[in-house]
Amino acid sequence: MQNPNRPTGSGSFAITSGQKLGYDGALRSSVITSAYTSTRSGSARPTYPQGVIHNLPPTRLRLAASAADVIVTPQVRAGAALRQARPDSYASHHTAAELCGLPVPHDDHTHITVPEHGERLRRQGVKSHLGQAAARRTLRHKIPLSTPEQTFIDLAATGVKLVDLVVLGDAMLKAELTTIPTLIGAIETWQWYGTRLALRAARLLREGVESPMETRVRLLLVLAGLPEPTVNVIVRAEDGSWRMRFDLCYLGQRLIVEYDGRRHAESPEQWERDIYRREDLDRMDYRLLIVTSRGIYNEPHRTLQRVRDALYERGVQVPSRFKNEWRRHFPTTA
Repeated sequence: MQNPNRPTGSGSFAITSGQKLGYDGALRSSVITSAYTSTRSGSARPTYPQGVIHNLPPTRLRLAASAADVIVTPQVRAGAALRQARPDSYASHHTAAELCGLPVPHDDHTHITVPEHGERLRRQGVKSHLGQAAARRTLRHKIPLSTPEQTFIDLAATGVKLVDLVVLGDAMLKAELTTIPTLIGAIETWQWYGTRLALRAARLLREGVESPMETRVRLLLVLAGLPEPTVNVIVRAEDGSWRMRFDLCYLGQRLIVEYDGRRHAESPEQWERDIYRREDLDRMDYRLLIVTSRGIYNEPHRTLQRVRDALYERGVQVPSRFKNEWRRHFPTTA
């Protein structure tokens, strides 16, 4: 197997956040060299914001030929790739989403789109796409990139799955980068690939979602044919004052479904607050059903059974069998 840190004959080199490069690799990296060159233009050296891709810490790379440290971030990678591409090229797909701080499936490539009749940039670690004249773009951190709506459509056209698209879309809404009507309008006017999946995903978006795992819990229930719970519910006291916020709730049945990513309470104080919260819910006749990451990634069927049984106990007519679509999107890994 070829050593991934060994320079290629063309002088190009793949750069990914989280990858550790040796001295030779850093020196021969076209992306890092380009990023370093940009720091030498002008009297002041620009500072690149430290980004994180999928919880991987960015790699600190030192060019031995200089005293400068270059932190590899989506911004550095995109800017370096675009400096080598044809004019009017722009960051797109996964890279455009990363530049906006949005959750997308991990991808090692830096994605750019080149003009419709242009030539693709051929560099290791860079994925070039041929654009359409109708594609919309914007500017962020002084880097040209596809608009959030265009990014959503492009990712649908290149194989990102339904659940990941809805996770992305919910995060776009939370960041106030788009609205559901604006996104649906952009999809309906797009004349190329990706519209069918993008439109279905857009119609599954909901305002007020706080995290990707909340989206995944909701979609597991919906794709299995269970009733859709209400998102971002605030439970109030008898006098109307704010008491608690929960991810998902069946209001008529006073059934709360909440994702909890903690393995244990962070502190004795947190543990006590959880106890008091449960006691408050009991007094108000609310049932709290907790879902963990294992209930999504390892035991989704058990999670569905738990929610279905709780709904049935609260008087809801629930299906005896789940729809099969959930299995395509939530395969068990146990």
